[in-house]
Amino acid sequence: ADLLIIRLCLASAYVFLIINCLTGSPLWPNLIHKDHLTVDMLVWGVCCFYVHMASVVRLLLDEQHVDLDEHEEALWRMFYRVGGLSRKIFAHQIAQHM
Repeated sequence: ADLLIIRLCLASAYVFLIINCLTGSPLWPNLIHKDHLTVDMLVWGVCCFYVHMASVVRLLLDEQHVDLDEHEEALWRMFYRVGGLSRKIFAHQIAQHM
């Protein structure tokens, strides 16, 4: 959950970077700087926003609940404590072959 919060904060930071770019990178009392667009900032902001939002989506999908039986649950707890393996990955990669 802590990685999810960090990724959400980073994604929101890049949203503000993109908004800053689209408004023309204005200096303080002005709210907009017309006829000014920094393309490199826009490309960088969109690329980084995509990377962080893709990670947010992946982390949310990994947090879905997976039902495990008693023996699988015990084995998953060992893998989780040692390496941080998520329940979903355990169910799809390891529990299928038991």
